[in-house]
Amino acid sequence: MNRILVITVQHQLGEGIVHLLRGANRCYEVELSSALPQLFGTVDLADFQAILLAEPTDGLPILSTVHRIRSLHKQARIIVLPRRDSLASLPHLCRLGVYSVLQFDCSFDELLQAVDATLKGQSYMSATVRQGLAAELYDSDHLHSKLSYREFEIFSLLIRGYSIEETARLFSISKKSVSVYKSSIRRCLRTRNLSDMVLYAFRHGLLVDQERETNALPGQDGFHALTHS
Repeated sequence: MNRILVITVQHQLGEGIVHLLRGANRCYEVELSSALPQLFGTVDLADFQAILLAEPTDGLPILSTVHRIRSLHKQARIIVLPRRDSLASLPHLCRLGVYSVLQFDCSFDELLQAVDATLKGQSYMSATVRQGLAAELYDSDHLHSKLSYREFEIFSLLIRGYSIEETARLFSISKKSVSVYKSSIRRCLRTRNLSDMVLYAFRHGLLVDQERETNALPGQDGFHALTHS
């Protein structure tokens, strides 16, 4: 029996994923967690053959969530299902050892393919995700792929209007540390100030219509209906 842990703060979405995985005629034992602080303190991640992250924000950006899971269980097989406006980047997810990455509006059949591949120790990426990864890795203009995962998260927060104080509080670091990160980010992106950083983000599609993306839940094959029931 393969044990799968689904992590999301969107409880209705999580229940939909759990229901569908349990009914997929596979040997899946699926559990749901929607509280990251309690999760990291009480659950032995080594007990699960796969961990599926679907919008696991809960005040902690997705890259930090993956990094924290890795610190607790180095061999964890992780599947990520982020929205486009999540604080994530494909190269950074790959460097952190994520097995599978899907679009948030993927079909349930594709999710099953990713889960099956991950349980076998294989990687899975949708065609669109692969194209995005290739663009970020091989286009010399995509300087943000050279940022560390923490620099990318801080960059993502700053361009969305978070203050240095708010960013420091989110990561439990000092405001001075955030300022140091910000200077390093500016140098890497070859920008002079925050306005230039925002323009860079717009040019590279890192800022999207968050209201539209929020409503784009996984669809097809009953997945969309379940998560909206």
